[in-house]
Amino acid sequence: EIGGLRTGDVIERIDGRSTMRMPISEATRRIQGDEGTQVSMAVRRGDELVDLALTRQRLVIPNVSYRVLEGNIGYLAISHISQRTVHNLVGAVEELRKLGALTIGLVIDLRGNTGGSMKEAARSADEFLDDGLLLRTVGPDGQRVQNLQAEMHATANGTEPDVPIVVVVDERTASGSEIMAGALLELHRAAIVGTRTYGKGTVQKIYNLDDNTRLKLTVAQYVLANDRVIADQGIVPDVVVGRVELDGYGVRFHGWDESFIRTPWADVLPWVVEDEQWRGLKQDKVDLPLELARRAVASAQGSAREPVLAALQSAARSVRVEQEGHLTSALEHRGLNWSA
Repeated sequence: EIGGLRTGDVIERIDGRSTMRMPISEATRRIQGDEGTQVSMAVRRGDELVDLALTRQRLVIPNVSYRVLEGNIGYLAISHISQRTVHNLVGAVEELRKLGALTIGLVIDLRGNTGGSMKEAARSADEFLDDGLLLRTVGPDGQRVQNLQAEMHATANGTEPDVPIVVVVDERTASGSEIMAGALLELHRAAIVGTRTYGKGTVQKIYNLDDNTRLKLTVAQYVLANDRVIADQGIVPDVVVGRVELDGYGVRFHGWDESFIRTPWADVLPWVVEDEQWRGLKQDKVDLPLELARRAVASAQGSAREPVLAALQSAARSVRVEQEGHLTSALEHRGLNWSA
C-alpha cells in the first residue's frame, strides 16, 4: 500500500473527472505533477468507493527482487525494464550467490512485466548467456532503421550462473520482458511456464513536439534468434497453465481461451484455486506456475534447455494428477462426478 492506494484498486475519478473511456495516457498526465502538489482520486475497492487525497512525490521503485525458495532455489522477479535493470539484476544475482542459492537452480519471474528498454532487456538476458544473437531490428521495408541498433549479441563475462533456469510468464509479459524470455528460450538456456505472452514485438520512438505534446512512432519490429517474431504472436510456454477458481459463486475458468493461448484445452494444465466458501476448507494458497518452475530446476539433470524442459514436463505430469484429483474431489462436494 502506498499513500492509501492498494493493489487491485480501480481508479474511477481523478480530481473529480470520470476515468470512463479516458485513455491511459491522459489518466497518467492527470495523476502526475509537481512534487508536493495534491491529486484526489476515487477508487473502487470491491464494493466500496474510497476517496483519497494524495501528495505527489518522486518514487523510486526497485524493479528487481530476489529470495530463496524451498530447496535452496534462487528466485528473481523483474517487475519492469528500466535503465537500471541490469545494474539491479547483477546485484540481485550476487546476493543470491552469497546466500548459496545459485548452486541448484534459478527461477526468473517475468509475470506482469510490461517491458521497457529494448537494449536493457537484451542486456538482462545476456547476464545468463555466453553467446548468440539476442535480437535484430527490422524496419517496415525489411531494412535497417537509422539511429537504431541493428543487432545485439550475447557475450561471455564469466559470471553467468551455470544452473538450470525456468522463466515464468503470463499474458501481461510484454515487450522487453518478451525479449528476455525469448532470448533465453531461443538460445537454449531456459524452459518457460505460464500463459502465452502479450505479443508486443515493435520498437517505438518518442518525439517531443512541444511542452505538452509527444508523438510515439512505431519504427521497427524486433526479431529474436532463429527468426522468431514476437509481434502479434507472443511466446507460448512449454507448459501452459489455466486457472480454475471455485468459490461461493461457482466455478470460473481463466486463461482457457484457445484462440489466445494457442494451446488445445487438453494440453492446458489446470490450476485449481479453491476458496473457503466452496466447501468450508481452508486451502493453502499455492502459486502453481512458480511451484512447477521450482520443482523443474530442482530435478533437472543439467543446465541446458533440453534437460530443464524434460524436468518441467515431468513435473507438469505429476502436478496434473494432483490438480485433477483436487478438482474431482472439490466437485464431488457439489454432487458432480468429474472423474475420468
